[in-house]
Amino acid sequence: MNSDIISDIFFSCFNKIPQETERCAVGIANYVYIVKCDDIKYIIRCSGDKNAYDETVFWLKKLSAIDVPVPKVLFCGQYGQYSYLILNYIEGRDIGPVYRGLTSEEKKEIAKDVIAIQRKVSQLPLENIDGEWSWVRFVDGMLENAEKLIVQNGYFDVQKVARLRAQKVILEKYFADVKPAAYLDDISTKNLLIHNGRLSGIIDIDQIGAGDDLTYIAMTYVALLNMDCDTDYAEYLLKERGCTASEMKAFWFYSLLYCVDFMGERGTQFGDKKIEVNDEIVNRLNKIYDTLWEKWREQIAENVKIIEIHGANEHKIISKTRTGCRGIVIKNSLMLISHEINSDCYLIPGGGLEENETLEECCVREIQEETGYIVKPVCRFLTMNEYYEDCKYVSHYFLCDITGEAEQNLTEAEKERGLIPEWAEPEKMLELYSNYNDFAATDEEKRGQYQREYAALSEYLKMFKI
Repeated sequence: MNSDIISDIFFSCFNKIPQETERCAVGIANYVYIVKCDDIKYIIRCSGDKNAYDETVFWLKKLSAIDVPVPKVLFCGQYGQYSYLILNYIEGRDIGPVYRGLTSEEKKEIAKDVIAIQRKVSQLPLENIDGEWSWVRFVDGMLENAEKLIVQNGYFDVQKVARLRAQKVILEKYFADVKPAAYLDDISTKNLLIHNGRLSGIIDIDQIGAGDDLTYIAMTYVALLNMDCDTDYAEYLLKERGCTASEMKAFWFYSLLYCVDFMGERGTQFGDKKIEVNDEIVNRLNKIYDTLWEKWREQIAENVKIIEIHGANEHKIISKTRTGCRGIVIKNSLMLISHEINSDCYLIPGGGLEENETLEECCVREIQEETGYIVKPVCRFLTMNEYYEDCKYVSHYFLCDITGEAEQNLTEAEKERGLIPEWAEPEKMLELYSNYNDFAATDEEKRGQYQREYAALSEYLKMFKI
């Protein structure tokens, strides 16, 4: 692709020879040129793919009909091996390059305009939605693509993707409820034109997103961090849109998702362009990931539920309290279980809190000792208070990530019981635990343990599973 071909395309449509042709720096999957003729500017987009702009033309017409400021389609066709699209030129520059020159009020007004546009777009009907459409598939697809590119390019630690994927379970219920609503999914620090401090147009629309519109705000947030700019504009978008507590959790997850997406792009070849990468960029994105991870941790470290279980033999006066920690560990949709072979007892791994030990440290130590897996607690989601005789038993339940493996370190009692780690389907364990009363006459300790695990696992499935 070169200026001569662009001039030929222009002449074939207008029967005029352009005064100037200038290739734009934007455009990863397309060749984009500004063409000037009779002192009027035009945009010509070209692609080597046949019928590359059919969907673009469809959506530009739909958006124009609801007064979204998009370019007008002047010509669309095929020239030799190239598909082309000729649009009118909209005055303005991407918001990214002009961002530092915008005032706070201008950022607020732009955010208001963008949210108003997104609300209009959300009312557009979406055609050809796959009957098996799910937002979880979108999230999984982004994680898989980032993982593939990070491994291929070798500039970042792919464990960052694995770490984020393990967090997905926290939002599975939220993701399952996301419906395929239309939104502009590729307006961040690019494709949003600003002229004299105001929004003048939206460009480079190849398709419409379907799902959670928080993603474009998260992408904007990460892009601003990557530019080492303030994030005021993204925060104005969130405020203007309005977000529930669950949506804010999703926002921070999406921000991490786009961070690993940015990491995957670095060093990738798109057409005749390779995305820049160097030590400064790598260090900056790693720092952004760490900052976002802390934000994510803050969001999920709240609202611990409390469940009370009162045994029939509970005394009126409680004189002792015993505290312990247990961890739900999920891998490939299976949960980690401590199986006591000699008594055929299946328990969620964990144990008693030691002196000068935090709850998280207790959870990590007990799971490693019982199972040999090294874990990192992600969030504490439940506290269980059980009352038997004169004792209160407090169990704190954590959702945990696996970070490594080590040797088991069983007590003599655990060795005698034949304790081994196993993986099981959570739903099958819930069914087993639900029969806790079957042991009322034969094994009161096991009955109580299964009642506790049934309550905890029920809460986990309700909170984190579809």
